[in-house]
Amino acid sequence: MKRKPIEKVPDVAQSMKQAEAFWGISVNAMKIAKAAGCPAFVQHRVHRDELVTWLEENPDAAGQGEKLTDAAELKRQKTEAEVKLLRAKIAREERETIPLADAKTEWARAASIVQEEAKNLMEKDHYRVFVERCKMRIGNLLEE
Repeated sequence: MKRKPIEKVPDVAQSMKQAEAFWGISVNAMKIAKAAGCPAFVQHRVHRDELVTWLEENPDAAGQGEKLTDAAELKRQKTEAEVKLLRAKIAREERETIPLADAKTEWARAASIVQEEAKNLMEKDHYRVFVERCKMRIGNLLEE
């Protein structure tokens, strides 16, 4: 049985994203390096040895790149939260959802109507058993 040879990590990447996947260096750090004149960037290709050498000589650039990555992640999370809030607002406006307090109020109102009708239709002992069984199955909703 012939084994597959272990593929070595390439020395040249075709893009910054590919370089990030190959070598684990953030795109933001590479953007800072490129803007600062790092010789690792030839057209759209990234040369690993030149990039690593340059980053070792300029350690602040890698740190700044990581900070930018953290800031970008925070911005993405903030945007995601804003989208979630907007979707919830739209759902409320289109009457697809209602606030929890309104739902509780409506359920309590419906439960009291059922309780009142049951009380008017049932004998006292049957009504007591009915209420006890309902409380066991749906909790304290009838008391609210």
